[in-house]
Amino acid sequence: MYKHNIFLLLCGLASCTVALAIGRVFVKTKVSLCGPTRLDIGWTDRSLASCGVNCIKRYQGYCYSFMFHNVTNLCTPGGQLMPLKSGPDEREGDLFVLLSDDAYYGFGLESYMSATVNLAFYQIDVNYTQAIGACQCLNSSLYAAKSLDKFNLYAQLVHGVAHDTWIGMNDLETEGRFVWSDDGQPFDTQWMTTFFQFDQPDNYLNEDCVEMHWDNQKLNDDSCNKTFYFICEKQ
Repeated sequence: MYKHNIFLLLCGLASCTVALAIGRVFVKTKVSLCGPTRLDIGWTDRSLASCGVNCIKRYQGYCYSFMFHNVTNLCTPGGQLMPLKSGPDEREGDLFVLLSDDAYYGFGLESYMSATVNLAFYQIDVNYTQAIGACQCLNSSLYAAKSLDKFNLYAQLVHGVAHDTWIGMNDLETEGRFVWSDDGQPFDTQWMTTFFQFDQPDNYLNEDCVEMHWDNQKLNDDSCNKTFYFICEKQ
């Protein structure tokens, strides 16, 4: 145990996977399609424990992650995780992320009538697979509008940025059977004419993923390879 109990490592036979630094829990994390902002180019530190403590002390209020190489002892302080940022490279070593929703950039509560959602709207053009993967990397899922109020909240946000945006719905597994990507739950077809524009979905040229047109705030099936903005939500 570190002096004054400010840093505790929980280790297996090979490496430490959880770290408690000055009352904050950091978890060793592998990432893809998201990564931490770098607060500094890094420094050589005494140990993993010292790296975590120094990150918090030097970057108070901004240290949401850090990277540590267990051979070179390079310590790289990190901020919040963001979509499409690179994860740690071989020089930086392992990534440790604060066990808190605060570690993920952009999330906040948005409300419409009975719906209140902890979400982040990323105004970055990505394909559907990248949107799914980025949300998962950010400990969340692509937005699923499973009620009318959640749909209207989503529509309001999309209209506000004037840009077509992915939603977490697809019929990739069975053509014509749309499901929510977070849990595979079938789309309630009673909302078909309310959610989709009048001539959609039409599977034109094999369209299996769903996005919203910002101008009419209606859903449309589209090619999964096209790129649009996306919204992640935390349950």
